[in-house]
Amino acid sequence: MNMEIDLNAFINSLARGKIETFRALPQILDSGERALQANDLFHAQFDAYDALRVISDNKRAGTTMDPALEPRANALLSTVMQKCAIPELKPQDVLTYNGPIQIGNCLWICSVEDSPSIIKDELVSEIGYYLLDLSSITSYAECEGTKALREGEKVKISNLVDDRFTPDSVLPNRNITIIKKGNQFEILGLTVSGSVEKLIESGNMARIKAALKSIHARLKDTNEPDPDQLRIDVEALEAAVKKLEPGQ
Repeated sequence: MNMEIDLNAFINSLARGKIETFRALPQILDSGERALQANDLFHAQFDAYDALRVISDNKRAGTTMDPALEPRANALLSTVMQKCAIPELKPQDVLTYNGPIQIGNCLWICSVEDSPSIIKDELVSEIGYYLLDLSSITSYAECEGTKALREGEKVKISNLVDDRFTPDSVLPNRNITIIKKGNQFEILGLTVSGSVEKLIESGNMARIKAALKSIHARLKDTNEPDPDQLRIDVEALEAAVKKLEPGQ
């Protein structure tokens, strides 16, 4: 075993504010390939990203590695992503937990018990379930990579992008809302965004009309990343105008 690699991985894990369970790079890849053979895509994807993290660490540290390991890690991730068949979830869909559930490219519903050791100590066992972005928890990205799924709490995925999850990780289900009910997760449709909801509650007609004008302009932009959400917000704002200005 290359102890120089061990030391680099340990130092970098300290820099992230956590001490990770150390696994040598060949060990990570062996684990990921075994998981892939067993069709355990959750652990295979986690191991692929974890291997790429260690490779990145070693490159920054100038550590010599077996040149075959990086292509092997890339091949593992590529195969995992090809095998992932992520359904586009619809309102009223109900997911029953029998193991990690993939709802995005790298986004999974996972119990604390099934979560990777790299983050298990950071999760609250009493909560039971979390959303995990495997591309974030295995990297040095700014995104936290986790979100607790508390009983009865509505969790809107699009509100967590950039802060907790990377934009690509949540596709194709960026616009869903999840509510946990025991070991089941109900999918809700698009809801009014938090900022628009607060604006409507304020009753400030001038600001409501200004927001409507701004959103209408954004809807004309063909590159707008979330047009469906904007349409929901427009409907809510227009309803607020009718309520606040009867007869308009």
